[in-house]
This record gives sequence, structure tokens and C-alpha cells, in this order.
Amino acid sequence: MAFARGLLGSFLVHVTLGSFYCWGNIAPYVTSYMKWHSPEASYATTSWVFSICGFCLGAFMSLGGALHAQLGLRATTLLGGWTLSLGVWLSSWTVQQGLWPFVCTYSVMLGLGVGIAYTAPIKCLMGWLPERKGLATGLVVLGFGSGASMLDPLQAALVNPRNLAPTLIEGGAAYFDWADAEVRVDVLERVPAMFRTLGAMYACAQLVGVLLMVEAPEGQPTTSVAPAKVGLLAADQLEGARGGETDLKQPAAVFRKQYGALEMLRAWQFWLLALNFCVNTQAVFFGASFSKTAGSALIPGGASDSQLTAIAATASFCNGMGRILWGLLSDRGGFRISMLILCFLQSSLLATLPLCVNSTMYGVWSCGIMLCVGGNFTLFPAAMAHYFGERNLGQNYGLLFLAQSLSMLAAPKVAGIFLAAGSIAGLCRADALFVLVGAACAAANRPPSGAA
Repeated sequence: MAFARGLLGSFLVHVTLGSFYCWGNIAPYVTSYMKWHSPEASYATTSWVFSICGFCLGAFMSLGGALHAQLGLRATTLLGGWTLSLGVWLSSWTVQQGLWPFVCTYSVMLGLGVGIAYTAPIKCLMGWLPERKGLATGLVVLGFGSGASMLDPLQAALVNPRNLAPTLIEGGAAYFDWADAEVRVDVLERVPAMFRTLGAMYACAQLVGVLLMVEAPEGQPTTSVAPAKVGLLAADQLEGARGGETDLKQPAAVFRKQYGALEMLRAWQFWLLALNFCVNTQAVFFGASFSKTAGSALIPGGASDSQLTAIAATASFCNGMGRILWGLLSDRGGFRISMLILCFLQSSLLATLPLCVNSTMYGVWSCGIMLCVGGNFTLFPAAMAHYFGERNLGQNYGLLFLAQSLSMLAAPKVAGIFLAAGSIAGLCRADALFVLVGAACAAANRPPSGAA
């Protein structure tokens, strides 16, 4: 029962943290609202909202890890969660003031909140499933990845209940036309109220989740989950068993080394993981920022707002399920094999996304891309625990996440090059090449000597 409570509470908190992935869904509403009040606003300028949010998430994740020992997992989670909720609630005012005030509340405070709260629920469940780190991570971050599948339709219902379409075309992108009184009243004027409603809902859900979170007692037997059978281990994993990478479930005290931050930073394996995460983040940025924008540009004849919302919500569900599936694959086959499969699959989907001939095909491709997006956030924390130990996981993974943060800052510049040329297709193929670089990093990586 205590394990079930811990799982439910951790999952619920991560659903609210998953509002991080909702930007691609609300970007047409918010960007159109800003353009109504400030003509220079565009999708290129508002892409900084998600970029800076992602940077802050990574920049403050180490802070969250450091707070584990000072405040405990539950207090750290609530502090981060309510920082996020306050930022969303305040965005109902700052969205009326312009882009940069809005960035301060929605991007900085949301990113800060997610960064502080992100690893505490993961660490909580890893205490219950110490022999299945990939599965434990996947079960929790399923909520983070799939949260937008529940929140996207809610946001659309709050802002655009009549399913009005963006009809104002400028620079190849579609905006909601503020000159149309019906659109102004039934869509744009609803934007500030949406943030107030969402902020209050997130805060309530986070309180319930934290009250449900239960840590595994130290020195007590933990929940048993059957480990992978030796006969099912991949050859790559068995080879790794001789060099340090193994999924054979031996007692932790036998060979597990716990790395501190400075010792980890001296390991070349960390820097390969960081580069891998950095280049893969370009695909994460694309999938989370341009789900609706790309659909409007790439689907022949376009698609309605409700269709694009449904595609975004379904893709977000796949993002969440990917965290489970890739976690299971990681527990069976190890990090290298799992990451190579992910990179080759995602690169293929990104390169061929411009070839989609209808909304159904675009939806399937989007789901595949987001399935791989979710895998990053299971495979990298599990690899960090596997390579460098669990004791300092919060701080160590926070340092790795800085690679994602820096990549997030570069992403709008990369996207802007192609958006200025009106080439969403070119952006897709550039991101496919980035992910192939990630595959090369995974192929070259090996765990440190003495890793779990």
C-alpha cells in the first residue's frame, strides 16, 4: 500500500510538472494574443518562451538535488511545484504586459519549479525499486511526459471552446485574427483567465501528490520486481558485464561505486553523455515547441485547431508511454543499445515528417517522434544512476541536465534560421542530423570502471 501511495503521489506531481510540454499547444493562442497587442510578436520570438523555460529547468535541477538532504523529498517537491503554479498564475497578468514579463513568470518560474521538483519523486520511487532503476524512472516520468495529453484538451477548452481556426496568415504562419470580433471574444480574451485557472489547479494537485508520496524505509525490504533473465540480456550487455556495464542484479554492496560531482566531471563518460543529451535536445525542442505550427505548415490543406490539439495530446501520451517502454528496454539491453535504437528511429521520423500526406500520417509520425522524446528522460537519468551511482543522483543528473539547458538556448537560433526562410522541412532534417550525432555518442560510450 505504501509503495502504491508513493507511486501515485510521484506520478500526480509529475503530471503537473508535465505542463512544461504544453507550450506547443498554447503557443498559437499566446502568440496571437501578443501579436494583437504588439505587431512585432511572432512564433520566432515566442519560441524563446520554451527555450528559456528549458534552460531554467536544467540550471536549477542541481539545486533541487541539493535540497533533498536539507528539506527532504516531500518538501523539495512541494517547493518546486508551488513555484511552478505561482508562475503560471502570475502569467495571467504578465501575458498582458508583453513577451519578456511573460518570460519571467511562465519561463523562469515554471522552469525553476520543475527543476527543483523533478528528481525528488524519481528518487522516492527508486527507493522502492532499487534493482530496476530504468523502470522506476519510467513509472514516475510517465506523468511528466503524458501530462500534456490531459492538459492540452483542457487548455483548448478554456481558450477556444468553439474550435475557431487561426485564419490570419503572416510569414507562412497562421494566427488567430484579432480583427474578427468573434475570435477576439471567444479566443484571445480568454487567454489570461486560462493561466489563473491552470495555476490554481496545479497547486491543488501538487499538494495532494506530496501528501501521498511515501519514501521506502531505510534497511527495510523493498518492493520486488523480477530482474531481467540472463538469457534475455543482449550481447552488448553481457560484454559490458566484463567492463563494468551490466544489468545482472547483484547486491548493491558488491561493486557499486558512488561518484561525487567533481569525480564525475573528471570522467570522459559524463561528457559523452552530456554531448548526447545536448544534440538530442534539438529534437525535443522541435517536438515540444512546433507541434501545431508544423502541422499547419506541413499537412496539405491544413488542419483544424481541434485536430491539431488531438494530435498534440496523443503525441504527449506517447511521450509518457515512451518513458516506460524505453525504461524497460534499458533494463533489458543497457543504455547503449537503447539509445542507438532511439536515435535511429527518431532521426528517420524527423527526416520524413515533411513527406506526410494527411493529418493521420502526421499524427502517427508526431507520436513516434514524441515516443523518442520521452525515452531521453528515462534513459539519461537511469544511465547516470547506472554509471555514477544513486547516492548523488539529484545533483549529478542536474549537472548533466545543464547540457540540455545550453542546447535549449541555442535551439531558437537554429529554428530561426529555417523559420526565416519559411522552411519547416529544413528544420526537420537539420534536427534529424543532430540526433544522428547523438547516436555516435552513444555508440562510443562505456561505463566507468566499478559502475553498477
